[in-house]
Amino acid sequence: MRVLHLTRTTVEDTTGGLEHHIAYLTEALRERGHDVEIVRMRSLRQDKEGRPFTKMRIGSRIPALLTLVMKFLDRFFNSSNTWSTTRRVNQLRPQIVHQHSYIGAVLTSLILSRKYPVVFTNHTGAYIYLNRWPATRWFQNRLMTLFSAVIAPSRELLPETPNSHYIPNGVDTRVFFPVPIGERRRLRQKWGCGKKLVFLCPRRWAPTKGIIYYVKTLAYLSPETRAKSIFLFAGNVTAGYEQYQQSVRDMLPPPDVCDVRVLGNVNHAELAELMNVADVCVIPSLMEATSLACLEAMACGTAVLGSATGGLLELIQDGKNGWLIPPGDVHAIHTALEKIAATNPEEIEPMRAAALELVRESYTWELVAAKTERIYRMAMECRSCERPPAQERVAA
Repeated sequence: MRVLHLTRTTVEDTTGGLEHHIAYLTEALRERGHDVEIVRMRSLRQDKEGRPFTKMRIGSRIPALLTLVMKFLDRFFNSSNTWSTTRRVNQLRPQIVHQHSYIGAVLTSLILSRKYPVVFTNHTGAYIYLNRWPATRWFQNRLMTLFSAVIAPSRELLPETPNSHYIPNGVDTRVFFPVPIGERRRLRQKWGCGKKLVFLCPRRWAPTKGIIYYVKTLAYLSPETRAKSIFLFAGNVTAGYEQYQQSVRDMLPPPDVCDVRVLGNVNHAELAELMNVADVCVIPSLMEATSLACLEAMACGTAVLGSATGGLLELIQDGKNGWLIPPGDVHAIHTALEKIAATNPEEIEPMRAAALELVRESYTWELVAAKTERIYRMAMECRSCERPPAQERVAA
């Protein structure tokens, strides 16, 4: 099967979950014998090297809803270069087009859907936000009818349309796996962590990731917790959120108050090391799909402190393989950190084992690729149908 992935960004551009989702899915589909290509859609406001001509600046005093609407309109009216994208797709002659961008590719999808079955994976948290109101919910459901099938990596992102299917993300267990105790000690020395309790937050510093609420708690931790702990941040550099990132930096406690280390973006090999170094992985998101960072931590046998939202609710079983907290609740984060710091490390070992078991049983990219392949075949067979038969929907 000839498959073409359409995306605005790839792992060469940024280190986010969407980009790695595409990379891992592509590799898994190729291993199943499919011919897969990735086409990066260039924005109308980008030069030939892919750099944006301009950046939209939105002041921090503008209400959140208005900010989101402005970004929505900006993406829509400055969407992908439809002509060059469709020409490239026609040159490759795929049997399936798999689109991973949302508003920025609506016009492209509309044109391509006349010739090809188009499958869309809904990665964006903006969908959840816009789904709160009847008018925008209706509009989004209309958009979903452009596609032969829609895939959602969390149930919150699953549209209420007959062509929608839930498939959670996977994790590459060849990269993310628990290392032996001796190797873990060596890695802790390499990263300068020694015998301290290590909290790792491997998230983009973007508003939906809830980083600012997590950072607010650090200066208020007890002296005992601060003395015994290290707080690592990885993947914090994300284009387009510079103002938010500066706000987070301004809230970080000084070094003499708390051992906080901002590592910047790290490659996957380094991230796998950090996941093994960490005692706890912190995912404080306000909204989240089936978090790749959470799965990668669990694949390394690391318990996760995460927000009770979206796909995290399906991954984290409170008290069994991690801890759940209300999203955006500074008091709850503070209480959880203090509780974990006071817990005997031996009590966390069963949680680490449970996290690893969950990933190995249900969240590999081989499973994701097999389910995605079934949807491709259904989309090809039912392209002329307005809605696929309900009994054929792919189960997670």
